[in-house]
Amino acid sequence: MVWPWNFAALVAWRPATERLAISLAVAALATAGTAAAGILQASRDSMLREWPRDAIVKARTLCASGEVAREIVDRQRNAGFETLSVAEYCVTALTRAGRDGALHRVRLADGTTNTAVAFDGGFVGAYLKKEPLPADLPSMAAVMPIADRCLRLQEGNARLCTLVGKVLGSRAAHGAVVPRS
Repeated sequence: MVWPWNFAALVAWRPATERLAISLAVAALATAGTAAAGILQASRDSMLREWPRDAIVKARTLCASGEVAREIVDRQRNAGFETLSVAEYCVTALTRAGRDGALHRVRLADGTTNTAVAFDGGFVGAYLKKEPLPADLPSMAAVMPIADRCLRLQEGNARLCTLVGKVLGSRAAHGAVVPRS
């Protein structure tokens, strides 16, 4: 194959252009990451401050049923939008309900239970008690992936989901807002 350019000239200016390309790529990634984080923060803030109460009730119902993943998060991501994780979305909805004084235990219409209901129950109980945070409370980074599995109905241990709900409910009761994971 014959190259249409002078290969020696290409090699001569390659290091400078590579440095420029790498710098531009890093800047683009940093800007994209910052923009995505800003969008997610705005989504969370809107949910905490602006959504009407009936929208929060609907969000909690979707969370407790385990349908929030399919109905909201996965659908938005499949459409190419950046969105909160299932755990971020549901903990934000629960936190808002708590701030509104509308936090109560939920039950599914058919009377069954699942890991999302167990998580919700743990969160509600801890939020309403507002007990002091123990020093050995697991970090958000440790519990958010478990919360995500519980709320997606992918965690087989309902007791673990209740405990993770308690950890996040305790943190929310003391003002900790869910960080972007």
